[in-house]
Order: sequence, then structure tokens, then C-alpha cells
Amino acid sequence: LTIENTLFDVEGHAEILSAEEKDGRLSATVETTSLYFGKLTKVTRTATITENDDLEIVDHVEVGDDDVDLRWSFVTTANPVSEPEGIILRKGEKSMVLQTTAPNAEYVVWPSDPTAYNTPISKYEQPIKGFSIAGYTFSLKAGEKVDIVTTLKRK
Repeated sequence: LTIENTLFDVEGHAEILSAEEKDGRLSATVETTSLYFGKLTKVTRTATITENDDLEIVDHVEVGDDDVDLRWSFVTTANPVSEPEGIILRKGEKSMVLQTTAPNAEYVVWPSDPTAYNTPISKYEQPIKGFSIAGYTFSLKAGEKVDIVTTLKRK
């Protein structure tokens, strides 16, 4: 989860709040509020592998005094295709779908070549061959508190 296309606060940290196995589900929760320079006043993420072996990620986000644009992304070796209902990931005979409850989410597949981005360090980075970056973008209003659920399920 990134905000306003900025890097994380390197002085920040992530704290593991819990990890458990219960009723066929494996889950862990981390608190990452200090990574966002105060623009987000609370951020926790709970990642769960469900009893069906699906992945469910719940991001609890509380916004500070200003509206924010957020990006949820991950790197994959699968072939991602952005569809209205989510990101379809295909690799060989297998396929999965990534979906979210984020308000007005726009599903996106980004280039994995760092030179496609206009950042001070992009010219020094090497392309990531065989990998893609996929996810979605969305906006939240100042003071908003939401739970964003993102799932990755077999299709």
C-alpha cells in the first residue's frame, strides 16, 4: 500500500501485532502507520490464508487531514490482465482473480521496467524480467476510516 506515489518513511517501522492458526485459517496482522508520514493516522494489515487456500488481505486505513490517493500493488510471475471485475492472473493452466472492496478502485497493470517511471533513481535500476506489477488505485477523503478487503482466489 503506497500513498501519493511516494516512498515509505525510512524512519518508520512495521510491528507484528498477531499471528495465529485457527479453524483452518492462517493469519497475521501488522501495524504500519509510521510508514506514511502522518498522512494516514492508522494503518493495519491482516493477511489470511483461508480454509479454501484463498488469500484475503484486509487493510484498515484511517486518513489524516487531507484527501489521499492510494495504490495497492504486488509483483507476480503470472500474466496479469486488467478486467472490470478485477485482475485476472494466468500462468500455465492456472488462473486466479484479484478483487477488492476499495471504493471506486481502478484495476491496473503497471510496467515492471523502472525506466518507465520518472523518479530520481529509476535510471539506476534494472528491469525485472519475467515479472509484472498489478493491483489497483483508489482515493479516500480526509478523516475517512475504511476496511479495504482484497482477495486472490482461484478462478
